[in-house]
Amino acid sequence: MQLFRKKNIIYLSCFGGAIVQYITAKEAATRWGITERRVCKLCIEGRIEGATKFGGSWAIPADTEKPSDARVKKSSTEYFASKGASDIRIERVWAMPNKNTFSIPPISMMLEEELTDGLWIDPFANKNKYASITNDLNPEYDTDYHLDALDFLKLFDANSVDGVLYDPPFSPRQVSECYNNVGYNVTWDTTKASFWGNHKREISRIVKVGGKVITFGWNSGGIGAKYGFQIERILLVPHGGWHNDTICTIERKVRDCAPAVPSTPVEEENMTDANTPDIAMINRDEQLISAIEKLPAGFWDFKDSDTREMTH
Repeated sequence: MQLFRKKNIIYLSCFGGAIVQYITAKEAATRWGITERRVCKLCIEGRIEGATKFGGSWAIPADTEKPSDARVKKSSTEYFASKGASDIRIERVWAMPNKNTFSIPPISMMLEEELTDGLWIDPFANKNKYASITNDLNPEYDTDYHLDALDFLKLFDANSVDGVLYDPPFSPRQVSECYNNVGYNVTWDTTKASFWGNHKREISRIVKVGGKVITFGWNSGGIGAKYGFQIERILLVPHGGWHNDTICTIERKVRDCAPAVPSTPVEEENMTDANTPDIAMINRDEQLISAIEKLPAGFWDFKDSDTREMTH
């Protein structure tokens, strides 16, 4: 067997007179449009049939086809489809901004299309009359109730509502303005993320399977799959300039979510009186004291130690 090379082609001559033609990793990289490093890795992984190592170089049969890229699991189209994106109807219609969301023309048209028969409720109704039962914290508006939205949602039985129009304040600042305008004190609980999370939990509880929720805001999160909802349609309403879009998310409840598992109550016999010493705690304290007393003198001086870290 004899090996000889000409430019990027390697020839292997066998005793029978046959000559086998090989190419270098560099030539393979040029032919296949990938890096030489990637070719070498494919050789190491055994992905290139017939590849042979001579010294520090790889020789690849000249007629070998480029191996498929096993790193690509699925195309973006397949990935999006697996997330349900292919089933979502998405539209974008420009309109002038309006503090009353339902008065924006594309949104009012969408509501006429999406509202179904049955019991619909609106916890932030303002002056709107689309829902069967309306609520607004501000007593100036002609609504059925003037309660905090969470208290209003808690009025309804589980699986008793066909649809919810959920148009809450879009940001913590808007929440503050909403509460201040009616003389309510704004607290940390009022403006943190649980303000919206508590609403979503109650909405999930009261909406029937097959029921619908239309959410308005600056994002398309809606009520969410966590609470058993699936997005069917998204309407984007840009307002020009630096205004945020108004995003309308139409979801349908596809499954009931299991209620949160209550924490296990502590049995009365396991509870200790505030004035009763905890025997287990006393024993642990004694063990710690004993261990500390056995430490050598000067242990806490950190002598010859790097005092910039790990000494707190």
